[in-house]
Amino acid sequence: AKADGTLWCTYCDKAVKQLSAHLNRIFPEAMQHIENGIAVKAVVAKLKSAGHQMRCEGLVLSKRRFHCGLCNTSGNWKWICDHRS
Repeated sequence: AKADGTLWCTYCDKAVKQLSAHLNRIFPEAMQHIENGIAVKAVVAKLKSAGHQMRCEGLVLSKRRFHCGLCNTSGNWKWICDHRS
């Protein structure tokens, strides 16, 4: 939860308006949450295995964003592995 009491989903990178709709598999929002969770876990696994190399490549993660010092590109932290390839 954020300081104002709003629930925040790190997988979906957005505020959760209704928790049951966000987590109950009968709702499309929940299915998107599940897909986002799978994608986030895949990125985290790549960061665990190759993250130590990214700083040498000019890539930095900060405040849920990545920045590439080589080409001056920034974006959502989940896209850092796509930027490398």
